[in-house]
Amino acid sequence: MLSEQLSNYQNAMSDNTLALSLLNRYIDDNHMTINIAGMILSGFMTEREPFVLSLLHLWRSWSIKLLKEKAKIIVENGAYVLGCVDETDTLRGYTKPTVAHGMAYKEEELPQIFIQVPDKENPTQYNVIEGICLVGRNPSLHPGDLRVVQAVDVPALHHLRDVVVFPQSGERDVPSMCSGGDLDGDDYFVIWDKKLQPKEWNCEPMNYNAPEPVQLNRPVRVHDLMTFFVRYMKNDSLPTIAHAHLASADYLTRGVKDPKCLELAELHSKAVDYVKTGQPAQMPKRLRVAKWPHFMEKRFKPKAATYHSEKILGRLYDRVESVDFVPHVLKAARQTKSKYDTAMRRIMAQQEIKTEFEVWSTFVLSKPRVGSDYKLQEMMALITGAFKDRFRQECIDRAGGKEFSVLGPFVAAMYKVTKEEMDIALAECRATKVVHGITVPKRKMRPESMPLISFPWLFEKELSRIATGIEAIDDFEERGFETADINKPHAQGPKRHIGMSSLQEDDIITQENGVIIHRGEVLDLFEDSASDGGIDDESEDVRSPSGLSESMQDLVDGHLAANLAAFRSSPPPLNAGRPSPVSNHAADNSKEEAAPLLLETKVSSPSVPNTEPVSEVDTDAEEIVEIVEEEDFETPAINKLSSLLDL
Repeated sequence: MLSEQLSNYQNAMSDNTLALSLLNRYIDDNHMTINIAGMILSGFMTEREPFVLSLLHLWRSWSIKLLKEKAKIIVENGAYVLGCVDETDTLRGYTKPTVAHGMAYKEEELPQIFIQVPDKENPTQYNVIEGICLVGRNPSLHPGDLRVVQAVDVPALHHLRDVVVFPQSGERDVPSMCSGGDLDGDDYFVIWDKKLQPKEWNCEPMNYNAPEPVQLNRPVRVHDLMTFFVRYMKNDSLPTIAHAHLASADYLTRGVKDPKCLELAELHSKAVDYVKTGQPAQMPKRLRVAKWPHFMEKRFKPKAATYHSEKILGRLYDRVESVDFVPHVLKAARQTKSKYDTAMRRIMAQQEIKTEFEVWSTFVLSKPRVGSDYKLQEMMALITGAFKDRFRQECIDRAGGKEFSVLGPFVAAMYKVTKEEMDIALAECRATKVVHGITVPKRKMRPESMPLISFPWLFEKELSRIATGIEAIDDFEERGFETADINKPHAQGPKRHIGMSSLQEDDIITQENGVIIHRGEVLDLFEDSASDGGIDDESEDVRSPSGLSESMQDLVDGHLAANLAAFRSSPPPLNAGRPSPVSNHAADNSKEEAAPLLLETKVSSPSVPNTEPVSEVDTDAEEIVEIVEEEDFETPAINKLSSLLDL
């Protein structure tokens, strides 16, 4: 199972169909994989768009990290569902078995459950699971927390889907035997894979009855709350107990059945109920861990306090090789989109995250200094959600509305600005300067000093619409899983096209001395123009142009207003402005007869004051093109958007 999962992750990097399948099956808590799957459906993986490829590689690294550190193996023949009760009283309840070990357990003595899950091939069809199943609840520390049950088909319960139905009768309810669960919203895992059936069935369950809470014979005062809060912070030992149980179960010969582990399991249950009972779980010194297994990664412990585990978790850990995520597209660009970049870098610094892709997708690879990985991902979902909402709304306000007729050109401008700055930065990385008699690169290709490229992907649906000419659809069933054609280029068959006109030539001019400059103002989409200063100490020749706070308003009020009529009119085909296969002459005519200007980023009006050049590169135009091509940035995806925007 582990080898198959690792192989799938590797093959998904080059197989669009497999990547789409895995992303829609292995959905993360924040549903970010669904967004990535939507980008693949729009053709961005086929066209090898840098941002999408970086996200895909990050998802793979993050998934392998969970495999290595958490042994998070996907069980295909299993489900993680909500628990509910059998209101028909049809299912057989739990009775104390007459035989306690292995396959000699009488199947007719097993408690029964009912579970109905979607079919793998056709999610609209549901299948009733029948046979021997393993049911449990996280975390399962006691050997009796995993229960072997019999799944049966009950026609009266066919209206219940995506839940596990437990019997209401029996000597003891099954949910309470699963780590002290109940049916007030608890989730349970059900596994019907025969390879994962335990050799020993249904060990004696633990008694999970919580102790009586502390009673007060008077009304609760604020002082009582303050006292309890301080006492709780001092005695919250739940993580310590959980780690001690994991290490002891691996180190001790009898594993989870060792008396030390059984006592730790009881303490863990008491620590969980501490908030409700007010009675702390005190962990005695004799239960402290003597040696830690290597898979727990206790890097700050003395070497004598660790050992190499040969049990299942240690072997799984050794079989998985971590994959470092180094996004290749960070070999480009300089200071850009100052307000967005500053906010992004602030989050990266506060959470000690290395790349913007981890923030954007919430697939964080680094370990938190405080708290668990789950808490970090939960917190990143809130931080990233608020971050995206803030800048989406600011972009919508700057564009003048959510309608695609006004937001579409703005999103195209966002992509154009990022692309232009990346091209110039690539040239700077190849260009050299002399410092103290030594020739050094003008800019070093270091991720921490490179600008960010995620800004236009705040609007991935609008970018998909620009690239494919098809309006984005949220419902995957409506959109269809025609995965057989995903590996082929888009624009197959008729499409509902949107208005797209070709832009004029890129605003690059070559002076007599060979220096290349960009005319007009850089689109500083926000006003915090100096906020990203100091990030790149290598760029001494970068100068901030004047009048940046007015450039975006000039763009929206001037250029867009003059061309919205053409944008809303009958659009040209998506290949307008591209070379025709008939002849070069036809290609020239096609470009000359393209639709009117949609969006122009240079300011050429005499009434606008001249600004200083954005950047000076000591190369000619042909050399810049060579540099960009050698850096493998001119991907088909960039070419597609560039042909629409005439970058």
